[in-house]
Order: sequence, then C-alpha cells, then structure tokens
Amino acid sequence: MSAKWRALQHRHRYTYSAVVFPTSLTESLTQIPSSQNSSFSKFHNEFRELVSLNSIYAQVNHAKKFASSFIELLSSANAAADEWVLSKATRVYLEVMFLENSLPMHRTLVSALAKERKFQALIVSCFRDLCDEYGGGGGGGRASDQNKRFCVSRVVLSVMSLPKLGYLMDVIQDCAVLVAWDVVLGLNGVVLETQERARPSPIVMEQCQEALSCLYYLLQRCPDKFKGLSGQKESIMEMIFVVLISTLKSTAFSRDCYVAAGVALCAALQVCLGPQELGLFLIEGIFYQKTCSFSSEKSKSEFEDALQVCFRKTPFNGDVCSEIHNFSVLSRLCLIRGILTAVSRNVLNAIFFVSKEDLSNGSENGDDSAKTILYNGILPELCSYCENPTDSHFNFHALTVLQICLQQIKTSILANLTNVSFDYDPIPEDMGTRILRIIWNNLEDPLSQTVKQVHLVFDLFLDIESSLRWDVGSERIKSFLQKIASDLLRLGPRCKGRYVPLALLTKRLGAKTLLGMSPDLLSEIVNAYIDDDVCSAATSFLKCFLECLRDECWSSNGISRGYAVYRGHCLPPFLYGLASGVSKLRSNLNTYALPVLLDMDVDSIFPMLAFVSVVPSEEENGLSYPELDCSSFELKVEQQVAVFVSLLKVSRSLALAEGDIDLWKNSSVLRTGSKFVTEGSNLYALVCIKGINFKVLVDWLVLALTHADELLRVDAAESLFLNPKTASLPSHLELTLMKEAVPLNMRSCSTAFQMKWTSLFRKFFSRVRTALERQFKQGSWRPVVSCENSDRTLINGTDTVISKAENLFKFMRWLSCFLFFSCYPSAPYKRKIMAMELILTMMNI
Repeated sequence: MSAKWRALQHRHRYTYSAVVFPTSLTESLTQIPSSQNSSFSKFHNEFRELVSLNSIYAQVNHAKKFASSFIELLSSANAAADEWVLSKATRVYLEVMFLENSLPMHRTLVSALAKERKFQALIVSCFRDLCDEYGGGGGGGRASDQNKRFCVSRVVLSVMSLPKLGYLMDVIQDCAVLVAWDVVLGLNGVVLETQERARPSPIVMEQCQEALSCLYYLLQRCPDKFKGLSGQKESIMEMIFVVLISTLKSTAFSRDCYVAAGVALCAALQVCLGPQELGLFLIEGIFYQKTCSFSSEKSKSEFEDALQVCFRKTPFNGDVCSEIHNFSVLSRLCLIRGILTAVSRNVLNAIFFVSKEDLSNGSENGDDSAKTILYNGILPELCSYCENPTDSHFNFHALTVLQICLQQIKTSILANLTNVSFDYDPIPEDMGTRILRIIWNNLEDPLSQTVKQVHLVFDLFLDIESSLRWDVGSERIKSFLQKIASDLLRLGPRCKGRYVPLALLTKRLGAKTLLGMSPDLLSEIVNAYIDDDVCSAATSFLKCFLECLRDECWSSNGISRGYAVYRGHCLPPFLYGLASGVSKLRSNLNTYALPVLLDMDVDSIFPMLAFVSVVPSEEENGLSYPELDCSSFELKVEQQVAVFVSLLKVSRSLALAEGDIDLWKNSSVLRTGSKFVTEGSNLYALVCIKGINFKVLVDWLVLALTHADELLRVDAAESLFLNPKTASLPSHLELTLMKEAVPLNMRSCSTAFQMKWTSLFRKFFSRVRTALERQFKQGSWRPVVSCENSDRTLINGTDTVISKAENLFKFMRWLSCFLFFSCYPSAPYKRKIMAMELILTMMNI
C-alpha cells in the first residue's frame, strides 16, 4: 500500500506541478531584438512556449524542441558578433535546470550540451556563475530558501551521470565545496523538520537520496578539494559529518536515504584518514575489536595512541564511534553496506593483530590473533542480522548486504588480496555452516525477492569455498559439495526453494553424480509437477540438469550412443507421468516439462511416439532410433491416447507437427450421419512430425475428443483444430471430428472448461476467417449457397483447395444452425449458455 501511495504522490507531483519560471528569467530575453538573429528568434519563441505550458509532461515533451533550438543557435552564431546574445541565451538555457521541479527535463537538456564543441568555454563560464548564484556556501546562496533545496546538487548529479560532459567536470571540481554546502544545508533543514516530528514526503525523501548520492560522488572523485580548507569553508567537513550522522540516527528517512548516507559517511572518513588509519578506525571503532595494529609487535599503548590520532583527524565535535554505536539496526546495516561499497578491498582485507586479552569473549590467552575487517568484522555481524531479522523486509535487506559482502570476498580471493599464507582461515568451518543454515532457513521464504537473493548468496558461497579449498584437493571439494547436495535432496521434491541450488550444484558436480546420489531423482521431480507452486522452479532445474546429463552422455559414449543413454535416463519418468492418469500432472508436464525435454533433444519425440505404438507409415523408411526399455510398464488404450495427445499438443506448440491431420490414403470411410463406418479393419489418420508421416488410429482421436477428462478433451481439440499456419484450411477429417466433439461438449458444468472451449473456438474462427478470405482474394474459391448437402463424401487425403474451402463453408453453416437450434426455449441452462457464448464469439470474429 505504501508503494502505491508513493507512486501516486510521485505521479501527482509531476502531473500537476509544472516548472514555475521567475519573472526575472522570462524577461531576460526581451531586451534582445528578435530581428537581430533568426536562430535566436526561434530559441526565444520555444522558450516562451515552454514557459506558457502548465503541465510538467507537456514541458518535458517540449524540452526537446527547446534544446534543439539552443544547439541550432550555437551552431549558427558568430562568436564575435553575437557574444552578448549567446551569453544571455546560454544562461537562460542552463538556469532552467536549476529551477524547482525541473528534474524531469534534465536528461533532455543535459544531453544536448554533449553535442556542443564550439562554445564550451561560454557554457563553462555560465555554469560556474549559476553554481555560485544558486549555491548555498555558508547560507548566502538561493539554496538557503526552503523551497529551493538541492537545486545545485540536482544539476551536478545530472551532469556527472553523463560521461560526455567532461568539460564541465572541472567546474564541478572547483565548486565541489559549494555543492557540498548546498547538500548539507538542504539535508540539515530536513533533519530539523524531522526532529520537530514532521514526516518528509516521498518526494523529499527522493530528493534527499539524490543529494546524498551527489555528496558521495563529490567526496569520492575530488577528495583533495575538501582537504586543507580555511576560513568559512573549513567547517564544511564537520557539517558533513554532523548531517550524515544525524540522518543515520533519525527514524524518519527511507532505506534508500540510509544507504546513500552510509556510503557518503564512509567516503567522508576516507577524505580525513589514510588507508591504514581508516582500517584501524573501522575495526576498532565500529566492529569493537580493541588494540588492533598492522603489526603484532606493537604495545597496547601504541595501539591506543594510533586510535586517538584517528579520532583527532575526524572533524566531529564528539565521539564518532559512540554515535555510530547508537545507530538503529537498519542504519548500521546500511553503514556496513556503505563500507563494502566505498572502502577499498585492500583495506577490507588488511590483516590486523588483535590481542585476545581484550576481546569480548574474555579469553585469558594473551597470544595475538589475526583479524580482517571483511572476514572478522563485517561477515559475522551480517550473519547475526540474517539469523535474527526484525521483519521480512529487513531480512531481505540483510541478505542483500550479505550477498554484496560475499561478492567482495570472491573478488578479493580472485585478486589474491586475501592472505592465506599463514594459519589464518578466512571462513572457518563453523562460519560456513552458519552461512548454509541461513540459506536453508530462507529457501521457502514467502517473498520471492528474498528467495532470489538467497540463491545468489548460495552461488557465491560455493565459488568462495571452491577457491579457498582448492589447495586441499578436488576430492575434498567434491565431498563438500556432495554433502550440501545430500542436504538439499533430503528436503523433498515439493520444496521449490531447493531447485535453483541443485541446478548450481549440478554444474559443479555433474548430473550423473546427482543421479548416483538419488536414482529416483527424475521420477520425484516429475511427480512434483502436480504442485503448481513447484513447476516453475523445477523446470529451471530440469533445463540445467538435462543439458548437463546430455553433455556427459556425449562425452562418455559419443554422440549417437550418448543420445540413446541419455534418453534411457530421462524419457521413461516423463512418459510414466503422462500416462499416470492424473489430469493436473499431465497438464503441467505439457506446459512446463515437455517443451524443455524436446528443446534439449528434439528427436526424442520419435521414441516417445513409438512408446505409445504410433509408428511411421509404410512410405517412410530410414528412420531408426533405439527403443526405450519400458517393458515393465504396459499401457492401456486410454493411457496411450493421453500420452499421444500430450505429445501432439506440444509438437504443435513447438512447430514440430506440420500441416493438417488427414486420413491415410489406404483408408476409406463413408460419413453417414455422425458416425464413422470403416471398410475393412483399419482407419488411420496421418500426422506429419518433422517431415515424417505417422499413422494413428482415428478411434484414438475420437476417444480423446469424447474422453471423461475435460483437460484431455480440450488438449485434443486444440491439437486437432488449430494450426500454427493460421491461413491453412482444415482437412475434411478435422471438420468431421469437430462434428463429433461439439455436441458432446455443450453441457459442461465446469466454468474453466467453458472458458477454454470458448477460447479454442475463438482461435478456430479466426483461423477459418483468415483462410477463407485468403482463398477468396486469390480467386480460387467463391461461396456458393447450395441447398443440397450430400451425406456421402469420398476422402482419400488428396482434397483440393477448392474442396477444402467448400467443406469448411458447409461446416460453418452446420455449426451456425446447430448453435442456433441449441437455444430452444426448454434447452438446459448450460447448453444454452455455451451456445450463446459460441454464437457471440462467431459474430465478433
């Protein structure tokens, strides 16, 4: 609800609050004669149009024309003759960005400046003057006004975000202190308001976050500008510390503000302290490790003297460490995130020697212990936050910072910044167990973003452990990974959070290793597809697992033999699942698993069809594939029909099944009424899959369309009546089967079935219309209304386009009449509703 409210406030702010132009700015161009320069006249007209608009959206749209007219003015002007005109126009153009609520136009206006090469010196001069005028240095600028907070920092942040405006960076560096004053005074005003129990609006929160980001960039990019200051500027660093600490201590700001304030505070500490001093300050003052030094030979008094030097170099009237210790848990978490972002990895990985007699555990052993900020300060504290979260959102933020911490650890190890040359274990076994426990506890978190964050943490943790333990041998690493995989497999197939970690382990251990640990793994996953919540996660794992299994079979058995071994592993569980008789399981396998299976091995469709006795026609030869070993599983006719319908549906969706379904040429049938009468004993339909014709009993198609399972009926109808080629004409067999299916599906009690059936016919009617319109436009067919309707039609699979069109036209007439007569007064309610829905759908198409 709060997010919606914030979005509403943001939208209203930008919808109804246009940029208000001061009179001095609007009248500054009237002193210049319009006839003096045609380009200037255009620029002036565009500016007046911009001023007249009363919506920020309209102003943002018009800003493109305004920027183009300015660039055109600069490109056509004469530097000597038009110097005064250009100066006035440039100042007006730049000053628009300093106005309240002009931020939506910044991107357009700033991007245009990157195209200018001729008058960069003029733009720099005007930009410097405006920074001095609007800046809040000591409170003398316009930024001291409450309604004009952050006007300079907003522009500076927009300029710094565009790398092509390098020529303005010198101005920003020269005005760094002035811009910092603008940020400090604006933030201080907001902090004072919060202390009076006022709550900043979301817009003010966003402005504060942008101002803090700007301050961070200034402290990071030009730290020398904040050193050795004198006079009025000397107090800027003290004000920066005061405002940042006040912001982090307040409970009225948003999380984004705390994050920005945390990185800015770390950047301010780096300005005042050297690398060693900063490391000593962090590990002693923030992470409570007393008497630390870079050398184990220094005395305790030398440790304390070094820390006091750090405190004296920090321009804060008070104890900075005490103030930081009083931060709330969220503020401290954001400060740690700032340390990970702003402090260099050399400092984070620097070894400090901590006397154990001063540690909080009260150990009596006086030996020195090696510690680092990253492994012994940040990581344990983040684990503590993740183990004891205050709420679900804090849990997500803590896991996010843990992920950043592990990313820094991984990068440090790869860059050889982590010192493991002596008896120092960066991540001991108990810490690794602690991290794994955090991961297991959050795998089933209701917030999907938390689960995704845990997956990232797990991936990083595996990389870190593999890198740290590489010297002990690959078998040790493999044993460690297998233990983790065993823990995940014990969670059961219904645990959706285990599948992404299992996929990560599959890439490291191999698919055959997981099958050796759990031979029934694929069968368990197939059965888990009955749960809708598991389908998406299981499919992600399945895709990775099958790809690894296929590659391993290739490498060990060759391509040809490897495919046979691969299919023997993976196809039977899925075929058993399709034949299980559970409607929901079969439907989810159709939607999620089968497309992945065929994407990995498209030719596996042939042995799966052979599994249900669907074989190529006699004309097809040369198609050979190893048969699946499924002798222990005998299928009934209904199970064969269910598996075939699933395979046909997925083949249609993947464009593997081509053309229409028609009768095999060696079959003949007489259509009498609505029944099939066969000559002989066989009546087969032809289905073309990947260019190969397969024979399937027509009785199977009829059985699928009249099956008791509603989902199976819909899948069969969708596979038979729809074609990826929307302009293709249905065959006579397809139309005849529709006549079989329509009357039997008019009285379903399921609302879901009615919606699916209506949607199916909507697609079919669209295909019918497209196909007939195409034939009519080509002149190959003309609709002829005939009263004669022959009940005897010979079908031999070679119907011409004209006969198909005429059959389709007759079918549509039959369907219209059938639906109309289904609405008789005493008709059952369900039948009448379905008929009216289909009539309405037909009329709309």
